[in-house]
Amino acid sequence: MSEAPSHSEYRSLLSYADNHIYFRTLSPFEVIGQLNYMLSLYSHWEQALKKLNLVRGGLDRLLSLCRELMPYPILVFQGDRMLACSPYFSEEGEWFRQQFQALSLERLVQLLDTQASECNLPANMHPVLINSPVCQGKQVILSCFCLSHQHVRVVGFAKDTPLSPGDIHLMRILTEAVRVNLSLWQPRTQSSILAFFLSCCAGETVSLGTETVLRQLHWQPNQPYTVFWIEQPCGKDSVLLDCLYHVLRTRFPAAFCLQYESAVLLVCNLDITPEAQRILQGILPAGRFVTGQSNLSTDFSLLPQLMRQAQETMQQAREQSKPFLSAQAIMLDYMHRALGESVLLQSLVHPAIRTLAQQDAAQHTRLIDTLRTYLFLGGNCSAAAKSLGLHRNTLVSRLAHIQTLTGVALDDPQEREALLLSLLIANHPCPS
Repeated sequence: MSEAPSHSEYRSLLSYADNHIYFRTLSPFEVIGQLNYMLSLYSHWEQALKKLNLVRGGLDRLLSLCRELMPYPILVFQGDRMLACSPYFSEEGEWFRQQFQALSLERLVQLLDTQASECNLPANMHPVLINSPVCQGKQVILSCFCLSHQHVRVVGFAKDTPLSPGDIHLMRILTEAVRVNLSLWQPRTQSSILAFFLSCCAGETVSLGTETVLRQLHWQPNQPYTVFWIEQPCGKDSVLLDCLYHVLRTRFPAAFCLQYESAVLLVCNLDITPEAQRILQGILPAGRFVTGQSNLSTDFSLLPQLMRQAQETMQQAREQSKPFLSAQAIMLDYMHRALGESVLLQSLVHPAIRTLAQQDAAQHTRLIDTLRTYLFLGGNCSAAAKSLGLHRNTLVSRLAHIQTLTGVALDDPQEREALLLSLLIANHPCPS
């Protein structure tokens, strides 16, 4: 801190590294006084946030402490739900919330290209300062974090004066306080049905509580259901996901919709599944979302497995550059992988299959193909020979060699069945 040069129109100069701030009317002493006041105000504010969280005060009270340092509307969102708003700016906050929810998904896609900041949000508590087209070009400071695999957004809107880099630092402190506050309150406020679906997404066993969830969803226990897993092609977090979540909740009130990490999940029973497939493919903008659908099931305890299946199908759709893919389209791949991952089933593979696989690898023969075709065609030598492009006598000779090599009895129906199942388990599928 120093006096400005005598020939300058400024009275004081504040320097930090290569940065300089000039003051026209304040003396160095007055500037230092203002700085000390601001630092004291900031320190007291930060301590007040921590003390409020220690006594488990509400989120509204936390935002009310920001009035002097952050004199503009601040909103906290989770999905399409507003958790809190600055008490002194409740009207402005409600207006911003209504403006966002009134935007259609198509309109939001028009406003935000794939490189927009709101389509590539930071992973955790790193605020960005932008002129947001979503908010009619207003200056916005946006921060987000993940709590129980769900994104929470803290948003500040410029009011009378422009936001500055200093507001970014204040938002970072506030976001951490909000995260702590919600972590303390979440066990009390999280619904049992939401906790159930979150545990399913995490792959946890859901043998308990399914009856309660089905009753709240107004579903019958034996109704078939399916899962749609929707992400952006790049897999990034985005306000587009918030809008999609709101749209799906509105369009499918009988389904359960959930935001999980960088995805939106839709769990539907069979009554609305055909309609959901049609509507999803109709409302999702081309190139902006990828959808994977799981298989159908009537066993609600399998929900964690179906969620994983829907996610893997979505990943397959992304790799194949398809906007929508059903698990049924790649069901054979799932079966082979599931069979191969089971240690118990692999231990049940008939020893003859291992022997033939080793023989094929060592001698470059095709004994596995010969056996597989013969078994798949029900032991019909003529049909198998035709399928393999062999003379019938050649096939009979190969089958005799297989029996000699492995000791199996191909005239035994039970042994043929065991061999065919072993081929499937060992990832040697039947020909299509």
